[in-house]
Amino acid sequence: MARAVRRARDASSYEKQQQPRDRRSSPPARPAAETDTTETSPAVTAAMIVAQSERRALKKVRAKLERASALLAKREEEVAGMAARCEQRAWDVDQELLRVQEERDVARVEATVAREALLVVEEENAQLRRALDGEAGRRAGDG
Repeated sequence: MARAVRRARDASSYEKQQQPRDRRSSPPARPAAETDTTETSPAVTAAMIVAQSERRALKKVRAKLERASALLAKREEEVAGMAARCEQRAWDVDQELLRVQEERDVARVEATVAREALLVVEEENAQLRRALDGEAGRRAGDG
């Protein structure tokens, strides 16, 4: 297709060079009847056909590009929404993790306090047993 366009340009340039030029800045004016009846060369006709075909193809490509751009924008919005939801979910999970860690820490402190209280109770029980054993021994000796 590019080859045909080059040929058309070359033919058009050649035809222009073959026409006699007036030394003035504008070419000589042709009578209106002559311009209406002139025929275009086959190279120019081919170039016009190629150009028209390329314009149609370009129009189709632009339409596809517009559709693809619209689809891309839609997808970008969807991805941005998903990213926002993921970030929110991650924040929620982090908050839940902090809450669970705090509960675990509280439970550890409560367990430590309970163990210490159990040691105190066991010590009190041991003292009471010794006291009861001593009382029972005195009663047995009195008896």
